[in-house]
Amino acid sequence: DNTDRDLDSYLLRGAYQLTETQSLEFLATRMNADYASNSYYQEMTSDIYKLSYHLDHSPAINLTANLYRAVTDNEYTGSITGTGSYVGRQMETITTGIDVTNVSDFMLGGWSVTSTNGFEYIEDVLGGAEGGANPTYGESKKLGIFTENVFSNGPWEIMAGLRYSDYSLHGRLDNELQSGDVDIDDSSIDPKISIAYQVNDWLQPYVSYSRSTRSPSLQETLQESFHGYGFFNLYLGPNPDLETETSEGGEIGVNIAKQNLFTAGDNLTARIAYYKMNVDNYVAYVQEDGFTSVGPTTLAFYDNIPGTTVTQGIEIEAAYDTELWSAAMSYTNSDSTPPSGYDDYELQPPETFSATVARRFLNGDLTTGATYSYTAAGESLDSESDSDDYGLWDVFASYEAMDNLFVSAKVSNLTDEEYAPWASSGNGPGRTYYVGLELTF
Repeated sequence: DNTDRDLDSYLLRGAYQLTETQSLEFLATRMNADYASNSYYQEMTSDIYKLSYHLDHSPAINLTANLYRAVTDNEYTGSITGTGSYVGRQMETITTGIDVTNVSDFMLGGWSVTSTNGFEYIEDVLGGAEGGANPTYGESKKLGIFTENVFSNGPWEIMAGLRYSDYSLHGRLDNELQSGDVDIDDSSIDPKISIAYQVNDWLQPYVSYSRSTRSPSLQETLQESFHGYGFFNLYLGPNPDLETETSEGGEIGVNIAKQNLFTAGDNLTARIAYYKMNVDNYVAYVQEDGFTSVGPTTLAFYDNIPGTTVTQGIEIEAAYDTELWSAAMSYTNSDSTPPSGYDDYELQPPETFSATVARRFLNGDLTTGATYSYTAAGESLDSESDSDDYGLWDVFASYEAMDNLFVSAKVSNLTDEEYAPWASSGNGPGRTYYVGLELTF
């Protein structure tokens, strides 16, 4: 009720064992949402189809391939006020992708090696129709080739990885503020390395370094729309000059794994870490005053924050499991202040916390539990507004009715809390019900 949104979603999944070493899996989902926003009734549909192939041939060949396609469509179906010229506005994004990964296990001298290698290719096509939504066409292509290798010898574990990324975007803009063809091409090589040492049977300190890049999305660079209210005009504009966001930094921490801690057969795992990342050309959602043909207009778009943004903080994760009970928690304390000029804002919530407790019944066939999650207050850079703190309760249950029948249910935001998610200008989902059925044959 808090978001005036009706949501339906469906999932179909199936698997077929071709041979002892080969299998196929098919997944199809559909989500349909009817909601009210920007003075219009809107309908959004999202369809996802995925076909997976798995080959477990030998220690050297453990291959997984995925082919998928997603279609997301948003349409203005009617005017809330009874007047409006944008009924019929439609924006559509079609995503097609493929990824192939192979995992190999082998010995290299005295070191055991697990090597993960593969590639992924993703193509996005953006379209629109009527009502001032542009562009009618835009296309982006992303190619990634990666390798990740874990070397283990006694107490030592070393991970070395490398990723090559290639990105291209093509489209056209044609509006009163900017027009012309858009052609962007970029590439990067990003390394990753970590070193861990097993001090004893339960404690493993580690240190890691990584560099990663995030290329601008098709929506951030090309998609635009205008919302005129007379007393207030908002132009959601594209930015074809966006540059790739780059993150570089490291993490130091400890992994903990201990069995038979309190009772026979129990298991405790935990991670405590400090991280620090330097982010160049951070992509943020910004607003500024401008002027268009209808008069004074608020211009909203994605832009690179000049300089280096430093994000650092502490992360704590823990999980405990026994025959009847299980519990998990996570806590993050972060400082993510942008450079001068934006230092009144934060990129992430200063604190987040979540805890889950579950109990098993009927010899483990029935599991029930609850999750509490908390997000602290702060001032988000993306929304340029204060975000109040909020806490949400979820409850869930699952039941293995038969060997081939699994039933699950969940109620999120159990108390129907009215809240605005971090970096959002609108309310989050109210009380939402989920029911799932999995049948194996």
